Amino acid sequence: MPMTTISVYRDRVGLSAISMVSIMLSLGLLLGSSSATDLLLRIASGLFGLFFGLSGIFNLAKANDEKPAVEINDDGILVQDISTTAISWDGITEARLGKTRATWNISLKLRPDAFAATRPKLGSRLFSRSTVTFMASYLDRSPESMMELIIANIEASRKIGPLDPSPSHVHKAVR
Repeated sequence: MPMTTISVYRDRVGLSAISMVSIMLSLGLLLGSSSATDLLLRIASGLFGLFFGLSGIFNLAKANDEKPAVEINDDGILVQDISTTAISWDGITEARLGKTRATWNISLKLRPDAFAATRPKLGSRLFSRSTVTFMASYLDRSPESMMELIIANIEASRKIGPLDPSPSHVHKAVR
């Protein structure tokens, strides 16, 4: 039975809240730095203020994006933040769910030919020549349910059977 496309959107409330905190922190650093007497402290406050302000604006723009963050279908997985093309299920050799600080990430280890077929976007989270990593936090599905969908589709694409559940193949790491 063919699967319909599952579209996963960003959590607008969570991203908007983070954006507002970043923008308020930015304003505090930028406006509060005028009372500082040390020039180095003024410069550092200004730079940090600009960083938090820009990241807040960037996250606010992401929160209001109408396109799905992730699309899952029979052909593969398309993560809008990292690629312009879908990653085929049979090109994925390993899937990992991990947590760094407060952010859940999903890492997909790809065969070399599948990685070569992936067209990364500028500034995407491609950490190595064979692994694609994307943020699974702040989506309208939980990271665990995203991982279940990914594993189910990888297993369905394999002719030889399910993935070995050992840590060398599928790993739910919490750091």
